[in-house]
Amino acid sequence: MMAARSASSRLARVLAIAMTLSAAPPQAADLKFDLASIKPNPNPSGPRWRILPGGRFEATSTLETLISHAFGVDRLQVSGVRGWIGSERFDIDAKAEGAPQKLPEEQFQQMLKALLAERFALKTHKESREMSVYALVVGPKGTKLTPRSAESRPIPPLASGKRRLIAVSVSALTRALSSMSGRLVLDETNLTGDYDIVLDYWVEAGSVASEPDIAPAIMDAVQESLGLRLAPRKQLVDIIVIDHAERPVAN
Repeated sequence: MMAARSASSRLARVLAIAMTLSAAPPQAADLKFDLASIKPNPNPSGPRWRILPGGRFEATSTLETLISHAFGVDRLQVSGVRGWIGSERFDIDAKAEGAPQKLPEEQFQQMLKALLAERFALKTHKESREMSVYALVVGPKGTKLTPRSAESRPIPPLASGKRRLIAVSVSALTRALSSMSGRLVLDETNLTGDYDIVLDYWVEAGSVASEPDIAPAIMDAVQESLGLRLAPRKQLVDIIVIDHAERPVAN
């Protein structure tokens, strides 16, 4: 009799545990975008990128940009961008059921990779290539960056003949510098947090500056205004190579 009661008690505990596990919210590794609307964007509107609380993601973006975000690399580290992959934009509205209010960056990247594999039939591989890059480092006299605060100063008006770059973090600065210089910029400053980064650089009035013309002006401004330095070097860099991709079926 005692053995029967003991077995019955163990069975009850097992069933209770099973019911608790089945009712538990999904673990981070199991999260995915359950609902996702992806449609071609025929309008010449600018890009859009919003990661909202509760697992909501909205974007107007090219597949090239989606891949760079999914793998946490610069667009210059995405190879095999041909035709529509880098030019056609898509409107994306996705939702993950049971997601926390704020998705960790790594979890969002995994969910985005899964979405791209499912809807764009994306297949990639990673390889290392030697590239000419700039390493962003702290200059010999130290950084001149101003930490962002509630009392952050207003941005002064732009002087005639100058162009301006605005960023709130060093990682955002490196992405902008990569785009402007046409060469990958790697952050080696070890600086974290938010800053008031305003970089003004001269461009001759009436001229259309090309990337080689802009690069020296940027390098000087980075050192003089920010106390940072762009050091040119050759370096092995991780590259995401696109093996296959298809336009998604609109829904």
